[in-house]
Amino acid sequence: MYAESPEDYLDITLNESNCLALLESPYSRTLKPAIDQQLAASNSFPAFFSALTLELFQRATVTIT
Repeated sequence: MYAESPEDYLDITLNESNCLALLESPYSRTLKPAIDQQLAASNSFPAFFSALTLELFQRATVTIT
């Protein structure tokens, strides 16, 4: 919803263990810090998507003062 480009998308699959897995893509490689923090450390897709949504929202939102 807040992507900067139509090419900014994530591919997710259900692996052999019936767990979600993020597939590597050009866009996912740009998110390495968030992936390391939320997915690798916490193994939490909800936390990852929440953090990503907030980051993209902040980039897209213009603050008028």
